[in-house]
Amino acid sequence: MKDPDDVRAAFAALPARVTLEQVAEATGRTLKSVQTNWASAEDFPPGDRGPARRQRHDRDTDRGLRRDRDAVLAWYLRQPLAGPARPGGNRAADRARALPAPDVEMSTGQIAETLGLTPAAVASYYVGVYGPDSRAPFPPADPRGLRRWPAVRDWFLRENPDPIRPTPLPEDTDAAQLAEQLGIRRTTALAILRHHTGTRLRRPALARAVGLGTEQVKNYIRNHGPDSTDPFPPADEDRAHDVEQVLDWLARHGRKHPERVVTDLAALPELITNDQIQTAAAISAGTLRAWTKLPGFPPLHRQGTSRLRDRDALITWYQNQHEQTDTDTGGDTEQGDDSTQA
Repeated sequence: MKDPDDVRAAFAALPARVTLEQVAEATGRTLKSVQTNWASAEDFPPGDRGPARRQRHDRDTDRGLRRDRDAVLAWYLRQPLAGPARPGGNRAADRARALPAPDVEMSTGQIAETLGLTPAAVASYYVGVYGPDSRAPFPPADPRGLRRWPAVRDWFLRENPDPIRPTPLPEDTDAAQLAEQLGIRRTTALAILRHHTGTRLRRPALARAVGLGTEQVKNYIRNHGPDSTDPFPPADEDRAHDVEQVLDWLARHGRKHPERVVTDLAALPELITNDQIQTAAAISAGTLRAWTKLPGFPPLHRQGTSRLRDRDALITWYQNQHEQTDTDTGGDTEQGDDSTQA
């Protein structure tokens, strides 16, 4: 049985009107249980084609009905089977309590990985439901879309605060150390360090921050000079480049940073089209075809005339591919524009 907060997060990612299949998946129940025990209850929210109470011989047809998502969630939370939320929060809170509080900033996807959630759950539920006007607003993001990790940690522990206070991150902290502290991928830690170290970096640090090898950066600078149609962002008098400008430039050239890809994928619906994948990942149709041939790539699901893929499965696959590529190559793999690598 799912924790109530997990159920709320799952419902937040669903459309406004839901089927029994979606209700079953969101609550961790079997479809048969939902169909037999819930849909026949007098106070269960009605479907589009009639009253909520159904005769047994009508229940098979009930599967296709759509109900108001918020009404179904409210009904579920009133039931004894939902159970009360545990003191101090849910599994995300337990995870937050077990982690230190280095004073770093994180994107939605990085928060999700740190707490063992999906990016969609963070974006749709915690950010969406606990807005500025709620009684317990989720920590606000800065103009870059980043939130301070100590503030996020404190928010999850708000019902049972932890005395641990934010700790400054030592200047010599490397990605491996931060990854071990927070239980995250090294590539994720690299991206967090990029937020922390500033927006202008010299070439070796720049390469690490944007997920490239130093030789790749040299090649981009050499091949896309000041006279090209889209020059590589220039260095200043200290030979430092603006990280955000470089990330934008790389995205235009088919090399979107994995952190941004995950964030953009997480903002999409639960089931997504190939066109949506191409846009979020900044890849061509040919690159996507190459991805589909790699082991573990999420299969297509037919929904009427549409052919869709599971968003969360794709995010997990993409993160695994990127982590494996980074580990195998040390980030120095030569890679052209619109690469077929994840």
